[in-house]
Amino acid sequence: MVKTKVSASSKAAKLAGKVVGLQKKAFDRTAKVVDKYQDRTEKLIHDLAEHSKWLPKEGKEVVAEWIKTAKKSRTEIRRAVDVSFDQAGEFCKRMECAAPAAKKAKKPAPPRRRKAVKRAVAAS
Repeated sequence: MVKTKVSASSKAAKLAGKVVGLQKKAFDRTAKVVDKYQDRTEKLIHDLAEHSKWLPKEGKEVVAEWIKTAKKSRTEIRRAVDVSFDQAGEFCKRMECAAPAAKKAKKPAPPRRRKAVKRAVAAS
């Protein structure tokens, strides 16, 4: 069995991809719960507005338009966040594949050579 070395940046990209996936799941579940409660609230407000004798027809239309706009806004926000998570996930996958394999550490320069380089830098 041949083991290939995996670079630290590749490991970091893979971990970042997993974190993005976890955050996407958390957002989806939270958005689902918020949608459920928002739908209930909108239904209650709509029913209240429809059965209110004191609210004029124009007021009922405003409430209906407000509910429609809120629902559309939630859908657009969710779509935008989903696209962002998808792009972040794809980026992490590309970084994971593009990361170079771990390289063997270079030997340090001999002591005499390092001193000569320091003198040359100090002289300039």
